[in-house]
Amino acid sequence: MSKTLTIGATGRRHIVPSAISRVEESTRRVLRRLFAEAQGYDVEVVVATGLAIGADSLIARVALEERGAGSRVLLRAVLPTPREEYARDFRAEPRRVGEVAERDAYFQLLSRCDEVVELPIVAPKEDGTFSRTAQYSALGDYLVRESDLLVSFWNGDCGVVKPGGTVDVTLRKLRAIEEGQAARVLVVSTPEERRVLKDGKKIVVTENDETAGKLATLTSRPAANVDFTLGATYEELRAFLAAKLG
Repeated sequence: MSKTLTIGATGRRHIVPSAISRVEESTRRVLRRLFAEAQGYDVEVVVATGLAIGADSLIARVALEERGAGSRVLLRAVLPTPREEYARDFRAEPRRVGEVAERDAYFQLLSRCDEVVELPIVAPKEDGTFSRTAQYSALGDYLVRESDLLVSFWNGDCGVVKPGGTVDVTLRKLRAIEEGQAARVLVVSTPEERRVLKDGKKIVVTENDETAGKLATLTSRPAANVDFTLGATYEELRAFLAAKLG
C-alpha cells in the first residue's frame, strides 16, 4: 500500500454543550463516507489530531469508533510538545462529579493512537522555558503541510485570527491551496463558549448553535465568513478523492 490520505484536524476547544451531538454526528457521517471511498483506492487513511480538549478529541474518538466498526484508519497524535509536558495543558481534576479529568482522557486517547509525533521545541530559552504559542503554531505548520484534507471545527467567522489557532491554521491551509496545493478544507460549523473579560471578571459568552454540524468545503479563503447555507456536497469530496488518489 503506497498511497496515503492524511486527514488533519484543527478546532475549537469549548464547544457549546447543546451542539456537541450534532457536531459529532456530522463528523461521523463525513469520516464514514471518506473511509468507504478510500477503501476503493486501497489507500491508507490517517487522521492526524493534536488531541486537545474539544474538537481534536472529538474527531479522535469518532475515528476510533469507526475503526472499531471495521474502517481501515490510523490515528496519529501530533503533539506540540513532548507528551508529559503537553499533559500540563489539561486539567488534572474533573470539572464535575462523575466526569473524567481532561488529563486522564488525554492519556487514554494517547494510548490508543497508532502513531505519536512529538514536535521539537522551536526556540528553547537558556533557562529551559519556551513559548507555548510558538509550539502551537508549529503544530499548525504541520497540519498545513501534511494534510490532504483539513477538517476545521469552526463557526466560520474570519474576524479574529490568533497565531496557531483554528482560524489561523484554516486560513493558512486555504492560502496553500490557492498557491497550488492539491487539498481541500472541510469546515464543520462548531459554536463555542468563549471566555471574555467584562468589568474585570471572566464571563462565558455562548455563540449561536443554530448552524452546528452544518458543513462547507473550501478551496479558497471566504470573502468574509463561511457560508454554511450552501453546505458541502459529498460529490465534491468524492471528486477530490478521485483526483487525489485515482
